[in-house]
Amino acid sequence: MKKRLPYLLAALLGATTAFAQQNVGINTTTPDASAALDVTSTNKGVLVPRMNQSQRAGISNPATGLLIWQTDGTSGFYYNAGTPASPSWIQLGAQGPQGIQGIQGITGVTGATGPQGQTGPAGATGPAGPGFANGTAGGQVYLTSSTSPFAPQAPQSVSGDISITSAGVVTVGSNAITSGKIANNAVLLGKINATGTPGASNFLRGDGTWSAVTASSGTTKYVTRTTDTDVTIQAPTYVDALGVSLEANKRYLIRGKILTTKIGTASGSTGATYRLTYSGAATTPVGGIIVNGSYIPGSAFNSTGTHDTESAGFGISNTTSISPRYDVEMLVVTTSAGTLMIQTGRQTTNNVNNYTLKTGSYLVATEIQQ
Repeated sequence: MKKRLPYLLAALLGATTAFAQQNVGINTTTPDASAALDVTSTNKGVLVPRMNQSQRAGISNPATGLLIWQTDGTSGFYYNAGTPASPSWIQLGAQGPQGIQGIQGITGVTGATGPQGQTGPAGATGPAGPGFANGTAGGQVYLTSSTSPFAPQAPQSVSGDISITSAGVVTVGSNAITSGKIANNAVLLGKINATGTPGASNFLRGDGTWSAVTASSGTTKYVTRTTDTDVTIQAPTYVDALGVSLEANKRYLIRGKILTTKIGTASGSTGATYRLTYSGAATTPVGGIIVNGSYIPGSAFNSTGTHDTESAGFGISNTTSISPRYDVEMLVVTTSAGTLMIQTGRQTTNNVNNYTLKTGSYLVATEIQQ
């Protein structure tokens, strides 16, 4: 206690001096005359009271200009700019009033395109266009002009090989399709309306039927055998020897000969039988078949055969030499088209001996005017 007494006396002495001068100096004996308190230090500061906002609000009648340090919220120095009765605490260094507007900066880069907005309402209907001109008749067509912009012209009626109705039906004129208007090789056989099978060996008849080609000269039809053929079947089964196509409602003079020869030297029956068939309808008013000098008449044809030598009781034997076995000499009148055919087979009594139809056998049909 005795040791501290000198220091206390010195402080009291200094304070007395400061009060006499109406200001206080700390760490200085010459406080500034304008300051009530002059604190001098080069390594320390002044520490004002520190409190939170609630504590600051609890100060009773704070003097105008009272300074504190607020520790919460927006911390900092606050002073009372109001009155003790109505304090207004202002933070030191707070944002000041807005300054004047500076000069405009340079234009920035264009931003990205925003989303598409909603479709606006539909606009008003525009005025009506010129439209098409009325035609002058039914079935007319609109054609564009020959030059740009190729605008539609007045309706035109279709003329020439075809006509068009107002319902859109197109009609080709009578005799409009001529050979001069069809390109070569443009019409295929499949497009021709005909019966039968077209082919290299057939021809299209006037009645719309494909028929086998036979040699002819004018109104004469002629067919002949060009190869030898062995007959190995026995009546009542027959093989076709020669045939010729006849037209409907015609008169024909028929002539023909069948040449045969025996095969080998086998003994026994070598007989053969012959007959005529016609796939259409025809009669034989004159003539018949001559066999070995004998005459076989007939009156009508059918598909099962007529002028049959075996049914007529004629046995025709084949020999090793070539000779005519069946001669045809008759007039045929047709009522429908068909094929006149000579058929042959081994006689029913000839079980083993085959024979050969020889090259040179022929059949001729010559049309006769009525």
